[in-house]
Amino acid sequence: MSIAPRFLLVALASVLLAGCGDDLVGTWEGKEDPKVDLDIEESDNGYKGEGHIYLCNDSGCTLCPFDFDAKESGDERWDIDGTFKDECSSAGEFDGVECKLASDGEELHCDIPNAGTFEYERQE
Repeated sequence: MSIAPRFLLVALASVLLAGCGDDLVGTWEGKEDPKVDLDIEESDNGYKGEGHIYLCNDSGCTLCPFDFDAKESGDERWDIDGTFKDECSSAGEFDGVECKLASDGEELHCDIPNAGTFEYERQE
């Protein structure tokens, strides 16, 4: 095999492998409000990240930061558990959040118990 065909095979393999990246990893912003966000990266046990979401009470709403872990539950779905931090740490932990990746990989829909569905758009 000459150098040109070998180079072509290596280049093609590189393009194919680059296209096999993990669809969940990246930065996501809320479709309704870009301050509601998720930054997701791979971890030893699945995924981890941080984000922001509004918590509301009788006094109003506060944009709260949180850390989370996500584990794949099958069929492009992930279960998310997390902990609020900083000024919202008194809100404690949460679990039971289920997120599903849209078929195009550009939207993430998360069902939050007692709070509805949040839709995110991929940013990077």
